[in-house]
Amino acid sequence: MRTRYDVYMDNLPLSAVDPAIYVTDVQETQPAYDTTAMARARGDGARVTRRVRDSLQVRVYFAVRETDVDRRRDMIQRAAAWAMGGRYLSMGDRPGQRLRVVCDTLPSVTSALRWTQDLIMVFTAYAMPYWEADTPIRASFTGKSGTASIRQAGTASCFLEADIANTSGATLTSLSLTANGQKMAFSGLALGAGSGARPDHAGGWHHAR
Repeated sequence: MRTRYDVYMDNLPLSAVDPAIYVTDVQETQPAYDTTAMARARGDGARVTRRVRDSLQVRVYFAVRETDVDRRRDMIQRAAAWAMGGRYLSMGDRPGQRLRVVCDTLPSVTSALRWTQDLIMVFTAYAMPYWEADTPIRASFTGKSGTASIRQAGTASCFLEADIANTSGATLTSLSLTANGQKMAFSGLALGAGSGARPDHAGGWHHAR
């Protein structure tokens, strides 16, 4: 059962590292933005020409309930390996969502005297600084042409992937896909009957059988 303070890396909970590890708090900081502005031709102020989200950071605080120094050190090292060994962070208070992250700050003991203090790990999302659904939203249709409706769950732009299967019994030579006003068109495919393919984000084509 997931609780509010569960933290998972690729669906593996931090508590799985050792039962003596307890998550005490999770803090999501304000996103970092890169803003480009140009001075106005006349008067004060500036005009924003570009604003993009650069990163999103999550801080995980946890406690290690262990008095043995050697075992405590081993547990912290294994927690660090857990943080570095995955790609997607998820939390109990964001069900069905995940964040692609890297660990920027590993846990470390800053005081031998205050060994009961909480430890911290800092995760940062750079490549996609938005929470995304952990399962894709799908829609499908069959025929020579058709329309499938998909409603985006989040607030950011996202990629659309398409799996094409030729079930016509003849060779497929051309195909066009349109989504949100953007179109991808392919010709000279020679996709045989029973074959499948997937267009990539760069406009390429991958065959699959």
